[in-house]
Amino acid sequence: ALAAGALMAGLVLLGIAVRRHNYAWHLRLVSGPAILTGTLWNLGNIGSLVAVDSPLGMTVGYPVSQCALLIAGTWGVLYYREIRARSKIITFAVSAIVVCIGAAILGVFGSCKEDS
Repeated sequence: ALAAGALMAGLVLLGIAVRRHNYAWHLRLVSGPAILTGTLWNLGNIGSLVAVDSPLGMTVGYPVSQCALLIAGTWGVLYYREIRARSKIITFAVSAIVVCIGAAILGVFGSCKEDS
């Protein structure tokens, strides 16, 4: 369902972009990086599905899989320099620490089952 929705939204947005702007199409230039990016994104989705499946389960696996946003955000800050203001970088770092603490707590206590 997610893939179908992403495909449909992409096609609609592509149609809007083509109608509003006169883009030069450089298919040979962008096809390789686009396919590589889509493949990596899909591998990440598969990895998150594997993590959510046994032994972690949905309760622990899904929130921990969302920590991938930290990796993307770190690339954005350190490599691409998308955030340059020191205060915003500090805010991102503090938020990342809070997310990591939450993931650690989930890892330790999330899969505990009560003995009956």
